[in-house]
Amino acid sequence: MKHKAAHGNYMKTLKKLINALILLAGLSILVSCKGETTFSKRINNQSDETITAVVYMVNGNIDSTLIGPKKIKEIYWDEKISSFVDASYSCLEEIDSISVTVTNNMILTKDIMDLNNWDRDSENGRNATESCEFFIGHWQVQDTTK
Repeated sequence: MKHKAAHGNYMKTLKKLINALILLAGLSILVSCKGETTFSKRINNQSDETITAVVYMVNGNIDSTLIGPKKIKEIYWDEKISSFVDASYSCLEEIDSISVTVTNNMILTKDIMDLNNWDRDSENGRNATESCEFFIGHWQVQDTTK
C-alpha cells in the first residue's frame, strides 16, 4: 500500500515538473520571438587626411572620433529590443549635429548634415539592422589656403 502511495506522489510530482518545463519552454519561445533593431552609423574616410568628427546626440551625449586616412569608423551604435522602423527612418534621427575638422588646413566640402549625403542600408526581419554611412572621397576635402 505504501508503495502505491509513494508511486502516486512521485507521478504527481513528475507531472508538475513536466508542466513547469513545458511552461518554461513556451515562455522562452515567446521571449525569443521579440525582435530587435541594431542601428549603426559610420564615416568612411577615403581621403588622404585625418578627420575629427564631434557628434552631438539628441539625448545630450557628445562623442569625438578621430578617423584616419582610408579608414572607416563607427560614430554611433545602438540596439533596441522590440523596436522596428519603417521607410521614414532617417540616418540623422538620433543626431543633433556633427562638427567636422580636417587636418592640414583642409575643409570638408560635403555637408555631413545633409541626409541625401548618407547611404542607408536596411535589413528587415526579427533582427533588423539600420546601417548608415557617410562617404568622404579625396575630392571632397579642399585646402583652405588656396
